[in-house]
Amino acid sequence: MNSAALIITARTQARRLGSMDPRAKRLSRLAARLESVLAARRRLQMKLERKGESA
Repeated sequence: MNSAALIITARTQARRLGSMDPRAKRLSRLAARLESVLAARRRLQMKLERKGESA
């Protein structure tokens, strides 16, 4: 399962559980963390690609 699919799955499961369920809150936080890591990875990859072009 790729990272985007993990984020979608975590968010979907959290919605199914309902807002008051502690597992839903944990899944939402996990999805947010996954999104953050994915975005940081994309930024780093772009930065490395730009550095490679200028070298």
